[in-house]
Amino acid sequence: MAKDTEKSPAKKTGSEVAVPEAMAGAMLADAEQGGGYEGITADDLAIPFFDILQSGSPQCKGAGKIDGAEEGKLFNSVTQAVYEPGQRLIPCAYSKVYVEFVPRDSGGGFVKDHKSAGILENTEKDEKKRDVLTENGNHIVTTAQHFCLHLKEDGGFERVVIPMKATQLKKSRKWNTTQQSLQIVHKGKKFKAPIYSHSYQLATKPENNDQGEWSGWVILAPQVIVEPEVYAAAKQFHDEVVAGKVKTGEHAQSGETQDTRGDENKI
Repeated sequence: MAKDTEKSPAKKTGSEVAVPEAMAGAMLADAEQGGGYEGITADDLAIPFFDILQSGSPQCKGAGKIDGAEEGKLFNSVTQAVYEPGQRLIPCAYSKVYVEFVPRDSGGGFVKDHKSAGILENTEKDEKKRDVLTENGNHIVTTAQHFCLHLKEDGGFERVVIPMKATQLKKSRKWNTTQQSLQIVHKGKKFKAPIYSHSYQLATKPENNDQGEWSGWVILAPQVIVEPEVYAAAKQFHDEVVAGKVKTGEHAQSGETQDTRGDENKI
């Protein structure tokens, strides 16, 4: 009896799909011609936020609960995938923004990202140490953005941005300092390693102060990138961020913080 090869199912691994050989050639030819994505620009794409789930995150409770989601795990805001701590990421670019939110007791909601620290000159600290705009009462949250390649266990990678704010800003500064201190030796010459030349393992740990408890970042020892295709992808992501071709989505607002960060602790 002849084998039925016409209905071979596609095999999916993460965001990659293995298709029957008979289809692969046609799809490759179409992909080389644009694959139907010709009209899509940076404005039509959302780089996912990659952040730590907290006890109050909507993904961890109630109607919005996601299977496997719990405090201290990692979360991709676009794919809705939950990851164990200890994921490996390559930092590709960095920026700092000053995110404006309407206070939750006034309806809440994202307003805009301010690019200049000058906006802080128009704020005052409230009793929770939050920066509040004097003209309208909105909150300004200083946010460090680390644009990274997330190296997935299936061998693939995805573009993400890690937002760090309030108590985590110290972790961001330390990470930046570590990146700038790395050197590469080639033919007896030392030079500063490109930001995207190393990956880091990002874990989490419980943290607390007199205001409450939360999970924070732990950034572990770097490893040099040895795969040419991964290095090329990281460099390309860097170049696109620097050229202004990469856009992040709207920063999500959540409930009141449990510590003195003065901002929201949910994703």
